[in-house]
Amino acid sequence: MDWNDYDTFGLRQVTDGNLLRTFQGNANYAINVAFSPNWAILAMGSDNSAIYLWQTTDGILLHTLLGHTGAVLSVAFSPNGTMLASSSKDGAVRLWSIPDGQLLRVLYGHMDSIFSVAFSSDGTILARGGNYSAIRLWKVSDGLSLNMLEALGGGSVGSVIFSAGGTLFFRLR
Repeated sequence: MDWNDYDTFGLRQVTDGNLLRTFQGNANYAINVAFSPNWAILAMGSDNSAIYLWQTTDGILLHTLLGHTGAVLSVAFSPNGTMLASSSKDGAVRLWSIPDGQLLRVLYGHMDSIFSVAFSSDGTILARGGNYSAIRLWKVSDGLSLNMLEALGGGSVGSVIFSAGGTLFFRLR
């Protein structure tokens, strides 16, 4: 894809609406965004299967992360900001290194769209929700599957998030 095909989108101050920064990227493909814990990096998951990482201070594109074969439905930063988790319609969860943009590992145990990923507050566990009636948990350090938690009523899990105390919240689709 040529950068000439891309749109400009921006970061605005909530209180007064002032435009703080613009970013080059295909806004037509944007599905989700997340800020790093220190607000220095903006990640965007896209319908074109790529993930874009920008510096928020100047709008410079740091990395384009490629590897998914379907739309990227969710992105989440680790609490320390050194990793990004992504999930996709391709049924894959991927862990990426933020400093260099390299793929760290692919987490297995799913075959369908994954709508949401979330890190525990200490960054040691990753959860996923998707077109499944259960939530899968992985150990981040080695990618081993820890557990499957049944969802209520057997419905798909649309989103997952951890509280600061380690409680897992989920929403059914």
